[in-house]
Amino acid sequence: MIRSPWPARTRRESAALVGVLALATWFRLFHLAQAGFGNAYYAAAARSMLASWHNFFFVSFDPVGFVSVDKPPVALWIQAFSARIFGYSGAALLVPQVLEGVAAVALLYAIVRRWSGPGAALLSALALALSPASVATDRCNNVDSCLVLFLLLATAAFLRALHDGSRRWLVASFALIGLGFNTKMLAAFVLLPVLCILYLHGAPRPWRTRWANLLWGSLALLVVSLSWPLAVDLTPADQRPYVGSSQDNSVLGLALGWNGFQRLLGRRTPSTGPREQAPSVPPLPGLSPVTGPSAPGAFRLADRHLAGQFAWLIPLGLLGLIVSASSAPSEAPWLLWAGWGGAYALVFSFMRGTFHHYYLVLLAPPAAALFGAGAWELWERFQASHGRQRWLVLGLVLTAIWQAWLIAQFPQWRWRLLPTLCTGTLAAAVGLMLHTWGPLARPSLFLGVGLTSLFLGPALWSLGAMQSRNVNLEATPDHLATPARIENGSSLRPAGDPVIARLVDLTRPSEDGRPSALAVPNCRIAAPIIIQTGAPVLALGGFLGSDPIVTVERFAQWVKEGRVRYAIVAGPALPFSDPTLDDAPRPGASRVDSPKAIPAWIRSNGRLMGPDLWTPFSSGEPPRSVPWGIGLQLYDLSS
Repeated sequence: MIRSPWPARTRRESAALVGVLALATWFRLFHLAQAGFGNAYYAAAARSMLASWHNFFFVSFDPVGFVSVDKPPVALWIQAFSARIFGYSGAALLVPQVLEGVAAVALLYAIVRRWSGPGAALLSALALALSPASVATDRCNNVDSCLVLFLLLATAAFLRALHDGSRRWLVASFALIGLGFNTKMLAAFVLLPVLCILYLHGAPRPWRTRWANLLWGSLALLVVSLSWPLAVDLTPADQRPYVGSSQDNSVLGLALGWNGFQRLLGRRTPSTGPREQAPSVPPLPGLSPVTGPSAPGAFRLADRHLAGQFAWLIPLGLLGLIVSASSAPSEAPWLLWAGWGGAYALVFSFMRGTFHHYYLVLLAPPAAALFGAGAWELWERFQASHGRQRWLVLGLVLTAIWQAWLIAQFPQWRWRLLPTLCTGTLAAAVGLMLHTWGPLARPSLFLGVGLTSLFLGPALWSLGAMQSRNVNLEATPDHLATPARIENGSSLRPAGDPVIARLVDLTRPSEDGRPSALAVPNCRIAAPIIIQTGAPVLALGGFLGSDPIVTVERFAQWVKEGRVRYAIVAGPALPFSDPTLDDAPRPGASRVDSPKAIPAWIRSNGRLMGPDLWTPFSSGEPPRSVPWGIGLQLYDLSS
């Protein structure tokens, strides 16, 4: 399972590793400043978390501590620490993900080297370094880069446990998955069944000892996983923010609901409101309109946009897995990587809820490991048989055909990339075939030509991800990483908005020193204000505007006490409104919990401020570059 001992790293191998890590760093760091603050939702939370340790611990979205974000804290804690040390900026929030991505490349190299040797390790690391999904995700402040790193750490510890049956390493592996749960909840648990089956099947310990060790590992998993959720849920509700995107103000409810079964089933339970549906978002300049992902099903991941994120080198890896399984069917690392990839592929293929293409970053490490180990396995067999085993040639050809199919669906790049791909692969195949008849051909040279040709596609797609400014991976699902970005330019770059700048004055403390919060419908409207000003803002309905956080009576009391003076309401046809919401109360909810009840109260009890009083433009035709405040209505709630 773990081939030992491998020779110490030579200077050539060390230089190659440095080159791979440098390449990974360049793809993730170059022009990172143009990405702005990335996902504004998490960027706003990071600024709010700097306001107090209370906000930091509970991952508050807003400086007031009104509602939390819909993710656990670990990845966001890292971002907030970075902003505390280096100052709040887009770079301070994005660089941690860059470092996590580069660390994942180095860790994958170490894991594969211990199992399959230096050559396979370098190929695996290079494949992950150039994986389009990894490059795009590591350049954003989403939490997935941190989750990938924890899963790789858990895999490294698990392989040590599987090698000698160690309870200590198994407990460490499961504890690291617990940290993954506190990064992105149930997304970390998809790998657990694979680990349990492999340990029960292959650990060199008696059957009872294996079960006992798994119980100890499960205990560590539960302790680490539930530590923060229980700390939040056991805190009185009036002493912490409302748990964002939950319907019961519970982290465990969030993990099982919005971030759990609702993602799989694509619907809310009858007591939690409308069917899940993303709000309408207008297309950004320079980008195609947002379209839905491919339909759930067995061939979902074969969609050109999805496969182009992670699957460029899959045929070589799968062929290596098949050939290796024919001689060593119980080789555990092969089964681990195949199980990791298969488990997440199964979930992503059939999940009917919200599905973003950047989720596929979780498939990049197993795909890279299988490719590196598979290609090296076929190369070793080719050398051992003096070229008589043609599996390597077949793998190169099949992979080239698969890549040609992906590239052919992008007409603007078809005739630029296909000739190079076909020429390089054909030259490599012919050269490797000639090696059978004499020593004139240098097989390693032809292998290098073939692999270089196969890396051109993912490298180009990753270059496309580097071109994006203000990457919101959720707003542009069909263009996560494609060469279309190289030609079409990039989206709007975040900058100081004059509307938001004027709103700062509305939230300044009154003469008696009491601050006045600005109320807005949802986090999407609140995020730009918090990022630019750090002002106290209340996102009354949470992320989408549908969280039952506050009743009309309590909101009216806040207005009476002077805690809220101004409120923003989105018009009925605005891009920030959610078409899934209606005025009817939810089953089982109080009569005032309708998502539109508070906006209706605001309209009835507030004084509408004309756009000329708080915006630099009138209510006429909006300018071509649409500012943040177009179409929003501001109400003065003071008596």
